Amino acid sequence: GGTGSEPRVQRNLNGYIVRWPRLAVFASRLEPLSNWMRQALGERRRLRLGPHRVERLLGPGGVIYAWRESGVTYAVIATPTQEPAARTLITSMR
Repeated sequence: GGTGSEPRVQRNLNGYIVRWPRLAVFASRLEPLSNWMRQALGERRRLRLGPHRVERLLGPGGVIYAWRESGVTYAVIATPTQEPAARTLITSMR
């Protein structure tokens, strides 16, 4: 399932945000992973998507995948219907 529109991209000094209507990718060199983990409502699950070891959790805005790698914290937030697209996106990230 495609996201259905062009993404909006915001860049800043320490990272970026890419947003589609029901899916967003965040990357930051400064933000700690704990900022994302604190949003968990209920259980967290650790899994591997492509080369990434990620934490999957449910947050107020939907499904959150969060991980820290090479000095950068990444998070992908998706509505439940966009979760397959989120997984595909994370798997393809290098």
